[in-house]
Amino acid sequence: MSDETIDLVSSCAELHLGEVFLSGARLYVPSGEMDAEIWYDNLLDVCGAEFEAFTGDDPEDSSSRWLLWGLLEQQEVGESIVSCTVESADGELWAGTAENVVGSYEGLEVGDCFDFPTETLDARQVDCSLPHEGEMFVVDAPVFADNESAPYPTEEEWSDLATLLCDKPFEEYTGYSPNDESVNISYSLIYTLEVDWNDVGQRLLTCAVISYDGTLLEGTWRR
Repeated sequence: MSDETIDLVSSCAELHLGEVFLSGARLYVPSGEMDAEIWYDNLLDVCGAEFEAFTGDDPEDSSSRWLLWGLLEQQEVGESIVSCTVESADGELWAGTAENVVGSYEGLEVGDCFDFPTETLDARQVDCSLPHEGEMFVVDAPVFADNESAPYPTEEEWSDLATLLCDKPFEEYTGYSPNDESVNISYSLIYTLEVDWNDVGQRLLTCAVISYDGTLLEGTWRR
């Protein structure tokens, strides 16, 4: 667990160090000082299964792209309260979510409002007048389609691609800059999984309006 100051961000579309997937986990520890190895073993006990369900990766697999970690919320004798988090295994900042959601967005077009996929359901189109999680403004923009040998992008490279392919369309679609703090909107990225990267036709990036603070949207942001 790091002692560094953590800057919190509201949207996973921004560059960030980690993503919380479970809050308020009770980490029981022996009294006195505990070394990092024992602390991590105990963290695996309380967060490991949820980490695997969230990311689809084994927290004990050294080749995993994700790392299990914990943010200390509260510490008392014999017990600590932690937020279980996902960090990139390379220690770099990244954008997007580590959640292993494989549901389809098939059929959604620019201007459609929807709820994101879950573990069991595909994305569901919703009338924009009703509460919803996202609104499409870029659908299936090709990336590296002219370079078959291009390696799968890093999280930072996906973020750079988003800046290139989503920022201007976001402003044209909503009338606001992605960094405009006067409105409670940002955007989320939906992009090709690494397992599908060799199929050049599936190298796609989609961008959707979301709320900045995670609340549901109501109405359309299309100007």
